Amino acid sequence: MPEEFRVIRAFVVSLLVLVVVASGCDAEPGARQPDQRAIRAGLAALYAGDHATAEDRRDGRCFAGQLVVRATPQQLRDGGVLDADWGVVAELPELSEQLAGLWVDAQFACADFVEASARAQLQASHGTIDARVYADCLRDLLSPELLRAAVVGTLTGDWNGADVTRLGKAQQTCAGRAA
Repeated sequence: MPEEFRVIRAFVVSLLVLVVVASGCDAEPGARQPDQRAIRAGLAALYAGDHATAEDRRDGRCFAGQLVVRATPQQLRDGGVLDADWGVVAELPELSEQLAGLWVDAQFACADFVEASARAQLQASHGTIDARVYADCLRDLLSPELLRAAVVGTLTGDWNGADVTRLGKAQQTCAGRAA
């Protein structure tokens, strides 16, 4: 084989190797790859819940967009938020502290937890509490850092933790003041 053909062949083989690596052919044969749009849609639906209002759906879309910027599909899969086929699970499992922190940061970037809590209390009381009084009370009793730590605690399943306990007591106190 003439030397110039060997050089061309070596170049072509090198180029093919680059194409194979760049195309992701190093993944398992037949393995399904994550679909970012489907993941965002599933996360938005999980966040918004079964009886979502227009505001819940809007917050859910924002949350999903924020979470996929903070966490990779593999992190979400490893944390149990995505199943083996990259689909969003129907029920959120307890999360690792790291993933719970990413989740809360995404949540807080899109929705005011205190306002959401006030809306939930208003709904639970069938409109008998003053949501503004409740929200103001909660802001007075809990710092943003404690609130974040408490929500992380709920996502990690630390129901008896000091931060989660303080959040629960504050919610109860504020509901009483707002009644």
